[in-house]
Amino acid sequence: MMMALPRDSACPVVGFLYSANGYCKEIRSRKYGSWYSCCPLHGTRTKAVHPKRSYYCSLDLDIFQEKEREGILYSFPVSNYSARCRFVIYAKEIPIEIHSPPVGLKSEEYLKINPLGKVPALWLADNNITLVESEVINEYLIDKYMHVSPSFIPKTAEKRALARLASRLYDLYIGPYQYGLYRDVSTMEERKSCFESGRRGLEILERVIQATPFVAGERISLGDVALFPSLLFWVYLAPRYYNWYPLEDLPKLSGWFHFMKTESAAAERVYKEVMEGLETWEKNGRFERMGLKQRMT
Repeated sequence: MMMALPRDSACPVVGFLYSANGYCKEIRSRKYGSWYSCCPLHGTRTKAVHPKRSYYCSLDLDIFQEKEREGILYSFPVSNYSARCRFVIYAKEIPIEIHSPPVGLKSEEYLKINPLGKVPALWLADNNITLVESEVINEYLIDKYMHVSPSFIPKTAEKRALARLASRLYDLYIGPYQYGLYRDVSTMEERKSCFESGRRGLEILERVIQATPFVAGERISLGDVALFPSLLFWVYLAPRYYNWYPLEDLPKLSGWFHFMKTESAAAERVYKEVMEGLETWEKNGRFERMGLKQRMT
């Protein structure tokens, strides 16, 4: 049985074919001349491979939505700054592809995309520009997709300021020292100094956040997005190598962190990606090579 649709060259052709698993909806795009199927019984959906357009099957409404590929986010799964951007992309279901940098961060190919040679970087398809720095990227995504929930914007000016404060405190007083947890440093004194500076920053955050249940109250914000993947590094590394248990010493951050782990599918996905990255580093001997085999006392 075929459904009659307007003869618009860009309009997908929709029909139903019987298979052993039941009726599967078939889509053919006259514009691109390719077939894609979506089976209602199993909830699977298949997207086109056209470089800029993808067709998604809406099982509950029996309609098809054409989504533009908005761009590419260059990211590493273990990167806490990249994870901030992935969190927003996952939560809003933005049609942005996520790739690792081609060849490597300092490769000639990637430096043409991001001259800083860092992640994250967001290439935008419509105007061929690249945004860098996680905070800039997330502000763009929130502005561009303001109509898509969640907004990541608290209701009041005070709570919006508190969310920005939490993110800024991390970026100024914790993030600059986090490298000392797991990278090569010149001396053990440098590592100890980084650890103590980062711990003091977390103790300040403990006093600032509301954790009711989010950083700035009842609505998720970029403060939560900034802190969650970064705190994973401290939760994973501090007990193993620094004889410090942040989730025992910082009760508000602990309650907030445990809530965030299962707050949404986006949070669960980010948690899994970063934790698997840290576990892979440990399995491959990265921390041992960096001199973290023995705990600091």
